Formats: sequence, C-alpha cells, structure tokens
Amino acid sequence: MDSRYKMALAFAILLSMMGATALYQLFITYHVRRKAPLAIGILQSGTHSTLTTVRETFKQELSRMLGMPITFVERNAQGDITRAHAAAEHMHSDASLSLFLTIGTLASQAMASVEKKRPIIIAAVSYPETFFSSANRNITGISDLVPMQDEIAAVKALLPGIHSVGIVYNPAEANAVKEMHEMANELERVGITYTKIGVTHETEVATAASVGLSKVDALIVPTDNTIASAMPALIKLCKKASKPLIVCYNDPVHYGALMARGVDYHDNGYQAAHIAAEIILYAQEPHTMPIRKPRSGKITVNAQTLADLDLIIPESIASQVVLVDSVSCALPQEGPS
Repeated sequence: MDSRYKMALAFAILLSMMGATALYQLFITYHVRRKAPLAIGILQSGTHSTLTTVRETFKQELSRMLGMPITFVERNAQGDITRAHAAAEHMHSDASLSLFLTIGTLASQAMASVEKKRPIIIAAVSYPETFFSSANRNITGISDLVPMQDEIAAVKALLPGIHSVGIVYNPAEANAVKEMHEMANELERVGITYTKIGVTHETEVATAASVGLSKVDALIVPTDNTIASAMPALIKLCKKASKPLIVCYNDPVHYGALMARGVDYHDNGYQAAHIAAEIILYAQEPHTMPIRKPRSGKITVNAQTLADLDLIIPESIASQVVLVDSVSCALPQEGPS
C-alpha cells in the first residue's frame, strides 16, 4: 500500500475517532507547548485577601490547564491611581507579555487605557460594562457584581427586627458608589433606613464606623477596595458593639462578619483562568466572549457570630445557608509589590 495512502487513511480514522474539534485542540495544545514559556502580566488594584485569592487561583488553575511553563509578571497598585497607571504603562511596553489579568476596577481601568491589542481579562470588577467601547475589543472577563435584591432579602430574613443600617463605602471609588446606590434603593424598598458612611482612606474607617455604629442597628459594606483593606478593624468594631456586619463577598464572614450572599473569589479566579485558556488554546477573540457572571446562590453565615448575636437561621432561608467557623487570625493582607 502506498505510504501516502496509508497516512491519509490513518488521518481519516483519527478524525472519525476524535472529531475535528478535538484534533484541532490537540494540534493547538502541541503547538503552544513547543513555544517558549508563556508570559502573562497581572496587575492587582490593592493588597487584600479577595484580590490575592483571585490572583493565586488564576495562576494555579491556568498552570494546571495548560501544563506548560508560565512566567507571571506581577504588579500591585496598592490602591493608588498613579501607581496603577505607571504599572500599566510598564506592562504595556513589555513585548514578552501575551495577555493580561487585571484584578479590581482600578487596575482594569489603568490597563484598558493603554493596552488596545493584546487580550485583557478583568476579574473582581463589579461594573465591567464601563470598559467596553470601539477601542476596547480586547477585553473580556468575570464580574463580581452581587445581585443586590438577593443580598438585602437575605439580610431581611436573617435580621427581621432590623430598622437601620450604615453603608460604609469610599465615595472616590466609582464602582462602590454605584453599588451603594443600588444597595440604598433596595434597603428603602424593603423599609430599612440607611446612613451613608463615606471614607476615602482605610485609616479613616475605624473612626467613621465607630460614630456610625452608635446610630444604626448594623453595618453593611459593598464590594469596595478601600473598606476591604480595613476589614479586620471593622470586624472588631462590630464585635465589640455587638452589632451585625453584613458584607457582599464571602471571605470576611470566615473572620467574623455575620453574613454575605456574595462572591466566591476562588471561583472568580477559576473562571478567569478558563477564559485565558480559551484565548490561548483556541485563539478566541475577547470581544466575542461575553463577560461572565459570578456563581452565587448561597448565603454564607459565621456560626460563632450568629450565636454571639443570639440569632437563629429562619426556615425560609435555611436551605440556602452555609455555616462557617471563625478563623482565629487577621484577614491576610499580603500581596506582590
């Protein structure tokens, strides 16, 4: 039998067994693995546990999926807009970087302003639609927007006697302001009054929250980078005052906040890694990939805080509640320089 005929027959059999798509994936994966180590830029908005969780989960999951050497070039804006733009410019000028992960609104805004060609995957961003225009066809990612109606419904169910809350947020963070307004509207709709407690730096949080706690039944925090950085102090204040702290992401609940119907940032990083893999392996165009929404249907409640506040889980939400134990240490704050 002619050797060319044998090769053609073998190829046809392989196609029928694997399918064209699977064979193409095998070819692309082989091609990617033959290249020099992949380099990915990661720009993080600030230093607190949620953003670091996204970063580390992304790195681990993408490395596992690709099974190839990856160089991660990491920068942290430390909550500073000037530093964020300087880091974005530096990464933009690095031709070795194939794509970028930006974690948080500040980092995403900075990178989107300078990088218009290589893929940008955004994560831990509440309002990703603000990044899209004719000039930003290279952006996709995963949102961390909490369905506010569900969040406040859970608050109302767990704290049926609540009449007033203080909303702690940074007026300088556009995403936090937008989420605060949604929160305020929903609280008003269900008959809970609110007081705005605005702070522009994490060092102001303790003083402002102490004053606010004397006037309200509980504190509630949107997904705000500034307040997240001061979360350990906020948890201690609420514990001392014997008042609930309600948050919009799950991590602080493990450290003493009462509850969240919020985002799992491990999942945020996991989904971001899968988006990156689709771009790397299949040459997917970011503008053809819709922004993904966080997967969250559970209400996370701290068991010890629940007991300390003499509260019980009502039957109406019992099937949705996940009770967690307290972690006896401060919220982790480490991050890359």
